[in-house]
Amino acid sequence: MKKKTALIILSVTLVALVICFCFDTYANKEVSFKLLASIALNISVIIRLCRGEVSASFKQKEVYASNYKKQLRNAFSAPGDKKYYNQLLVAIDLYNKDKYEDAIKKLMPLLNVCKCKDDIVAVLIFIALSYEGAGADEKAIDAYYELLRHDEEYSTAWSNLGLIFRKQGKHRDAISCYLNAIKYDEHNAYAYNNLATSLFAIGDYHSAVEHAKTALEKKRDLYQAASTLALAYLLLGDKEESEKYYNIAITNGATKEKLDETMENLSENGIYAEDIMPIPEEVKKAASSFARASSVPFVRMCLPVESGVKSHVGGSLGEAPLDSEGKPMRLVCAVYCDEVNGVPDFPKSGVLRFYIADNAMLGLDRSAPNVQKDFRVLYSESEDFGEAEESAPASATFPMKGEYGVIFQPSFCPVTYTDYRFEDEFSVHLEKHGAPAFSELDDDVYFQLSRDFTGEGHRIGGYPHFWCGDPRKEREELRKYDTLLLQVDSHTGYINVGTEGVMNFFIPREKLIARDFSDILYWWDDED
Repeated sequence: MKKKTALIILSVTLVALVICFCFDTYANKEVSFKLLASIALNISVIIRLCRGEVSASFKQKEVYASNYKKQLRNAFSAPGDKKYYNQLLVAIDLYNKDKYEDAIKKLMPLLNVCKCKDDIVAVLIFIALSYEGAGADEKAIDAYYELLRHDEEYSTAWSNLGLIFRKQGKHRDAISCYLNAIKYDEHNAYAYNNLATSLFAIGDYHSAVEHAKTALEKKRDLYQAASTLALAYLLLGDKEESEKYYNIAITNGATKEKLDETMENLSENGIYAEDIMPIPEEVKKAASSFARASSVPFVRMCLPVESGVKSHVGGSLGEAPLDSEGKPMRLVCAVYCDEVNGVPDFPKSGVLRFYIADNAMLGLDRSAPNVQKDFRVLYSESEDFGEAEESAPASATFPMKGEYGVIFQPSFCPVTYTDYRFEDEFSVHLEKHGAPAFSELDDDVYFQLSRDFTGEGHRIGGYPHFWCGDPRKEREELRKYDTLLLQVDSHTGYINVGTEGVMNFFIPREKLIARDFSDILYWWDDED
């Protein structure tokens, strides 16, 4: 029923009720409370319709409750929570009508009334989906990570997160997400298919075939997996298998014109036009073995998080140290070590605080980046810092625009392209697979390697990202700082390091093991 029609019917009904009420009161000389209640209810519904609060019919609500049963779980099933459940269904209706901003406005207040995991997970999945629909990928990523903090085993959330990374060209990040999706739901055919797609995109056709076949075994009509198999077999030179899966893809719903165009492009150019490594096969093999051999554990730092965690970026915690001018420094990040799991040699308890001076250079002296005069890293075994201090007022130069909670997601990463060790370590694998020397590679190969082995994002451990180069490459005395203690990247709307840069804190591994944070290398740079 259309909103206008519903309003007309309700208005006519209201007029009739008012007439009945007046007549009944006149005839019986007493107030009819039943009629009065009916009038009040009618007025309430009209007001809600005018405000857009009753946008889904009862039938639509039943459909949403059925279609999204897996996402809704038992959300807002507690006594007295029916109104919140209905508000969630209204938001889902808005989401289905591509009114993403309106859906988000309906969903956000629900976060404050969630009482259990099912409540908050159901709200967050639709917040994430709505942000995706609105094209706000970074906010969608934050919402997915917040959801995974409450339910790490939510396979669909991992898979959706991987799709965003894939769209951004971050295929190895996407692959990590798909592997988690499969870990928590081995029957998730779409996760296998997405994994195959990203493996295909980086040129690992054999692995793509393996996982695409698994996807088809899980869901026989998944034409996307059949399409990937048709393309992969074509590039592997097996035309018979390529044709077989081409026919399966078309039969199950693939668009013939689009698949034909892609197949033709592959036949002519020998590469996948979307986003694969445009490099020789032996270099692809070198890249694959290099990634396996050099990968180490680290944790991603995901923000912003509303509540429930102790670690945070920005804000304040305890008494701030003074800079070289005697002014209080500002807190970059406070890491409660018991919230960090999976980083070798990292403290299991206590708090690490990272400070910088609030000046144009963000506390960095490029001639002496390991002298803690305008930056400081402090470690405390105790979590008691007394009464909370007020955060310093907003500053045009300080990178953090507010205080944001942080959660940590374990992962693995190989040596990154901008790390000074990349060329030497990658060269070993180039030689092993009979590929050209690193200095002889084409420019398009360098470009693709820089994308595939990026180290962007907030993190503890692993390998760093730089915009203008690793300072340790030219200054051998800095190479003792071999362990990434913290990386904070620019984050649209929340953090600006310079223009769109990144800051890093390094420590010698033996000092980290000894819990000695007096010897730190601090550096930041940006595209400018």
